[in-house]
Formats: sequence, structure tokens, C-alpha cells
Amino acid sequence: MNSKTTRRSALSRALLISVSGLAALAGGVGMARAAETDAEPTMLSDVIVTARKREENIQNIPVAVSALSGKQLERQSLKSIEDISASMPQLTVSRGSSGSGATISVRGIGSSSTSIGIEQSVAVIVDGVYYGQGRIINEGFFDMKQVEVLKGPQALFFGKNATAGVLSFTSAGPTGEFEAMGRLGYEFDSKTPSIEAVVSGPVTDTFGLRLAVRGSQMQGGYVQNQASAMPLSTLNVNTFASTLHVSPAPEKDIPGEQDFVARLTGQWNPNDAFSLTLKAAVDTYRVTDATWNDELISCPLGSAQVHPGEICNKDWKIQQNDVPKDIAATNPLLGRHGGQLYQDYDSYSFTANADYRAGPVTFSSVTGLHHFVNYFLGDYDFTGSANGGTWGTEKSEYRAFSEEIRFQTDLDGPFDFMGGVYYQNTQLDFHQQIIFPGALEDPTVTRPELRYITLEKLSRTDGTTFAGFGQVIWKIADGWELTAGGRYTHETKDSTFDQPYVISLYQGVFVPNSPLNANQSFNDLSPEVTLTWRPRSNLTLYAAYKRGFKSGGFSGSALHSINTTVDDLTFEPEKPQGFEGGVKATLFDGTLRASFDVFSYDYKDFQIDFFDATKIQYITTNAGSVKTEGAEFQAEWAPEFAHGLLISGSLSYNKSRYEDFGGAPCWGGQRPSQGCTIVGGRPVQDLSGKPTANAPEWTGSLQADYQSEPINGLVFGLSGNLHGSSDYLLSPFANPNGRQDAYTVFDASARLGGEDGRWEVALIGKNLTDEYVLTSAGDAPSSGSGTGTPLGIRSDLVGTPRPPRTIAIQFTLRR
Repeated sequence: MNSKTTRRSALSRALLISVSGLAALAGGVGMARAAETDAEPTMLSDVIVTARKREENIQNIPVAVSALSGKQLERQSLKSIEDISASMPQLTVSRGSSGSGATISVRGIGSSSTSIGIEQSVAVIVDGVYYGQGRIINEGFFDMKQVEVLKGPQALFFGKNATAGVLSFTSAGPTGEFEAMGRLGYEFDSKTPSIEAVVSGPVTDTFGLRLAVRGSQMQGGYVQNQASAMPLSTLNVNTFASTLHVSPAPEKDIPGEQDFVARLTGQWNPNDAFSLTLKAAVDTYRVTDATWNDELISCPLGSAQVHPGEICNKDWKIQQNDVPKDIAATNPLLGRHGGQLYQDYDSYSFTANADYRAGPVTFSSVTGLHHFVNYFLGDYDFTGSANGGTWGTEKSEYRAFSEEIRFQTDLDGPFDFMGGVYYQNTQLDFHQQIIFPGALEDPTVTRPELRYITLEKLSRTDGTTFAGFGQVIWKIADGWELTAGGRYTHETKDSTFDQPYVISLYQGVFVPNSPLNANQSFNDLSPEVTLTWRPRSNLTLYAAYKRGFKSGGFSGSALHSINTTVDDLTFEPEKPQGFEGGVKATLFDGTLRASFDVFSYDYKDFQIDFFDATKIQYITTNAGSVKTEGAEFQAEWAPEFAHGLLISGSLSYNKSRYEDFGGAPCWGGQRPSQGCTIVGGRPVQDLSGKPTANAPEWTGSLQADYQSEPINGLVFGLSGNLHGSSDYLLSPFANPNGRQDAYTVFDASARLGGEDGRWEVALIGKNLTDEYVLTSAGDAPSSGSGTGTPLGIRSDLVGTPRPPRTIAIQFTLRR
């Protein structure tokens, strides 16, 4: 055992011992105080959510929703979408380097990250504005007021691309009195110092400001890159002469994350009828290796096929090569960091929320502007072989402007109404250059930056969306409410894809200078009907029928081979419909809050992106249909015998299966005996009845949080989160080698501070059980052969694991 592992284990034991001791002390102190004071039970605080675009008690709304308060996010140190997903077993997030940059899944429904043209099935909403690309996971989400996870289709209130659910963030706003917070943190495993600062308060009687800033710079990493310096020979396509280059040894400790986020919020409330909130944010994110979380996890031949002798172990250790410095110097994208693998992400956003109340009618306007630029360089054979390697480098840029105007009524009669219109305009530009295995060079090329490039891709998609939505709320009788509404969406996407350059020896396979253009138009009406019964103020029962709509599109990050047509790059919208019902109750004098819901949805034309490792080709396709059904239970309990203690938990059963997916792509090397046959020259299989990716049947969590009463001027607290999952497939194509075993993860924190709240020191541990948990898996490029034949050899698999055990300490000062 090395010194780093020993140190990490010692810290883990210290944290676990401290948490166990504090737990025993918490229980004893809580029961002692209850006995001494004979106090009334501590009631649970109301949780107010905006799942229906208005503030409502979570127990009164007919929606399956989970919420994390700002305090919970702070105590668990959840600063990103990935952090949140790692603590909530029903939400899965997988970071990808190429394509859209992420896969976000709820209830086993999500979208592959490998195509830049596929938008997420889980809509990400920040302060009321929809963010349409997976790159949103690069942004920091600290200083949040609340995070809500809505499950199932949410088209009526959130529009397109919310077919699986919504992940909604609400950032904190200005305070009525001056407040300031400063925080220093240090994570021991990756050697990451961080700093946060918040200043908030009134400027005038009607105007307030809030500035929140956070930055961190990783000195080490979660993953070790064990690749050594390697020779690379390039072949001159004109003379067939070979030139030797050296791929230097890369950074060993990765990803070396650096991030910075700043958000300025201004809020103007000139009177009781009008409010205006303006938010502006900038975000930067850097890593020293774009593919740092891609590890070879399965090698059917015993070692990597591209790099024989390299073993596949699930141990957070990889082998990936930098580009030789002399080659990188010829190209701006390759040479952005001198040939070192990297990802650079920069974004800014602006949001304006205005509300005006005119008697019983409230008018709202939500304006959003988001722009990002993302650069990266990755080693896409995911091995330590330079000569057998594949490098890809990219610049993608996204711009989005949106405007939503809506009204809601609060009338005395039995009817209320909600309605509005929505407009969005987007522009997505994509530029990628690739060096294929057996690196070729052409010194005579007109553009010198393409000398060592095998293939260059350019694409662009301009999108426009118009939508109108409305809802009628009918109070049928005392305790009974019927709501009916729908959203009509008209969307157009004008796309183009071209390969301006293909090196001469590959022009018989890939087509240069032959643009593919698509002008797509989509129309959809998504209705929603809900019946709600509240027989008592503490009990809600509901049943709902919902439909959803996820945009079709154009796979602008694919490849144009000699057989590629426009139809290969376009795909149809994804449309779910189904039923959901549940019951919510608050019991025992407000000390217990529980909910139970069941659901069943059918997804027509489920969108999937697939990499054919044997052809080096991306294919975007629509599965015939997917069905997801299950049940979910959530509860929170503030036991009267231990004041300051809050216990919560969840248990979910979900069965997500392809109902109709004949003609599905095979995984690399799949044989006829394994269900793969050749039809029309293409290897296909029937996935009907097989599970979708990231769809465990059982997930659950159990959390406990304790905050003591003041003791000699001090308060202490502890939190624990035990969460886990049954096993599940990682591949959307039922590759049995791509399976995540059942796991249980434990996170915990211990806190000590002054009773006035001015200072606090906290020790925070995540994944203390050091579980290796994968969130995706796919075929490794250039591996596998003979797909659809009896002699097929399985492709190696590349997986995306969550980080290992981490332990951090943080010091907080408040004024």
C-alpha cells in the first residue's frame, strides 16, 4: 500500500470514527434535552418548489419531485451537477469529452453524449432559463437557494427536451440585510484548494445586490495517467518516407481541474406589484486531459487490442498519450497547450426575470442568454500506444437566446388560468480535426495546419423554436381539482455538415468537400391532464396523464463516408406518453413527510447514438419504443426524541426496457450466437425486451443530519448519506461486458462552529467506501472485428467511473 493510499485510508477512518462518535453523542444529547425540557416535537419546515412555475408546498403539488435546499447542498459540498447526481441514486450523470459532453438520465431515460446534435432528455433549467447542451455540467453550481429534480415528462411547463425530467437550479438572491461569507477548502486526495466568497445586501430600500465567486485549482488528481514517452512514426503520403517523433510522457496526476465562477445578482422591488431580478454569470473550466475519465474496463483478449500488454483494470489508472510537440506546433488546436491533452471551457450567461401583479393576474417574463466556447484534445484509442492511437481536437461554440412570457390568475371562482408563449433561437458551430491510427502527413497541403491531420469536420445547426402553452385549473368541489393543458411547439433546424479536408489516402473512404444539408421542421402538441384530491390539508392524492416532446435533429459530429446520406445524420423527435399517480402525506404533528408515486410511460422513437468500432463511424438512430414503469417512495422524519435530527430516505423500483427495437446496432465483435446477424450488409440485433442503459431496477438512499443545540457557545453537526443501486447495464446495446455491479456508497460530514453562526470548520467525505462506480461504457475505437460473423472478436470497452474516495476540510467565516 503506497503512502497516498495509507494517508487516504487514515483520513477515512478518522472521519468515520468522528461521525460515529458524534452520532452517539447526538442521540444522547437529543434524548437528554427532550427529557429535560419535555419540548414539543420539531416540525419539518415547509419545502417550497416551483415545479409548476409558481411557488407551492412540495406536499400539495401533483408532481414527483425531490428537492435539495441550499443548506443541504452546502453541508454535503455539492457544487456541480455531477456532485448532485453522485448523491441521488435516481439521477445519473456521465461526463463525455466529445459530442454533447454529457449524458443525464432519470428513471433509465437519457441521451448519449457522443453526438453533439442530440439534446438531453433531462432538461437543465437555471433560474427559469433552459440550457440546451450537455456542456452545462462544466459549470459551477454553488451558492444555490435550491435544486429540484422533477421526474417524468414535463412538457407543459418546461417545453421540449424534458421527456425524462427536469433538473432545476435556483441561485440565491440578495438578502434584506448585509451578509458576507468567506470559505477556504482543501481536498486531500486530489490536492485541491478552493476559495468561495459571497457578499449580499441592500443598496437602497428597493434594490439589492449579491456577488458570489468561487475558484479552485487541483494540484493532483483522481486518476493516474501511466503512459510513458512513446515513439510516433508519421508516413508521408507523397514519398512514403517515415519520420520519427516522440510523444512525451504526459501529466501523471489528472485531471488537474481548474474552475472559476462568478455570479452577480441585482433585484429591484419598487413596490408590492413589481419585481425585477437580473443575473449575470461567467464560468471557466480547465482540465489537463479531455479524456481523463475514460478508462479501459474490459479486454476480451486479456489486454488492450490496440496496445497489447496493457491490462484493463478498474482502478482509476489510464494510459493516454500527448501529441508530439513538433506536430502540435503546426496546428492551433493541437498546439493550444503544446500538444498536451486538455479541455478549455468558457461561458457567460445573462438572465432577467420580471413579475408584475395586476389584481388577480400575475404576468411574468423570463429572458435568457447563454454562450459558451469549448476546446479539447483527447486520445481516443484510450491506450498508451502512440502509433496505434487516435487523437481528436475540437472547437465547439453555442449561443442561445430565449424569451418566455406567461400569465397566471388567482381568481375567487372555481376557475384559474395559466398561459404563455416561448421563443428560442440557437446556433451551434462545430469544428473537429482527427489524427487516425498510423498517422499520415502531407507536407504539400495548402493549409500548413493540416499537415498531420487525417480528416477535418465542420458543422453548424441554426435552430428556432416557437411555443404556446396554456392550462385551466378547475376547482371541481371542496378538495378536488382538475387541471388540463398543453403546449404546442413548432421548431425548425437548418444544418450543414462538411469535411473540408480528407488526406489523400483516405479519400476512398471519407468524402471531402461535399456538404450535407438538412432543413428540418417539427410540430408537436403535448397535452397534460391531472386530477388532484386533498381530503385533508395534510394529504394529497393525484393521477396524471402526460405527453412530452424531445427535439429531432442532425448529428453534426458524425463522419461522412462514401455511403453516408443526409438521412443517416438526421433523426426524429422522441415522444413519451403515459400515466403517473401518487399520494403525499404529512403525519404525526408535522414530524413525518412521505410520498409514494407510480408511473408508466412509453417512449416512441427513443433517440440513440452508436459508435461502430469496426467502421469508425457514428450512427444516430431512433429505437421503435421504450417503456419505463415503476414506483418511488420518499420520506423525511424529524424524530421527537432527538431535536435537531432529520432522517430521510428513498426507495425506487424501475423497469426500463426496449419494447420494439429490431434492427438495432450490434456491439463490436458480437457474434450470431450472441444475437447479431448481417442484414443488408449491416450487423444488427433485436433488443426488444432488453434493458436500456443506466436503468437499475432498485435504487435507494438513507440520509441523517444532526445539528446540536448550543453547548458552551458551540454547535456541532454531522451528516451521513448511504445510497446505492442494484446492478445495471451501461451500454444502450446490451453488451453484457458493460455492466455495473450493485454498489453502496457512503458520504459523511462533521461540523463544528460558533452558536452565532460566524464561523465553522467542516470535514467532508464522499464515497468513503471507495466504490468503483461506472456511469457509462462503450466500444473502444479500433478494437473488435468480425461483427455479425462466427469469428467475431469483442471490442474492448471504455468506461466512465465516478471519482474515488475524497476527503476535504473547509473553514467558513460569516458576517
